[in-house]
Amino acid sequence: MPTIRQYRPAFFEGFENETVEFSTTKELLDVLFVKKFCSEGFSGFAVSDEHLMATYKNGKEWWVVGTLSNPSLVKLPKWQSGVAPQNIIEDSETAGNT
Repeated sequence: MPTIRQYRPAFFEGFENETVEFSTTKELLDVLFVKKFCSEGFSGFAVSDEHLMATYKNGKEWWVVGTLSNPSLVKLPKWQSGVAPQNIIEDSETAGNT
């Protein structure tokens, strides 16, 4: 089963990064630490190599949310600097289906 490992910059001390299993892209986006990125100016999520990215201000700002164990199974757009992703997730979509 795919996992996401929470990302925090190295200067954050005293915190343990959470690792969560998910079976669908919708489940991934429902993970609490992922949902916390949906704040003012949020544009959408995207995948960059093995990282889940949160984009803001129509893709002009971005943050790493976490590291994906198998990013090819996640149904999200590829991240591009300066481009706001269009996230459309269907409830029936699974992380392993193409």
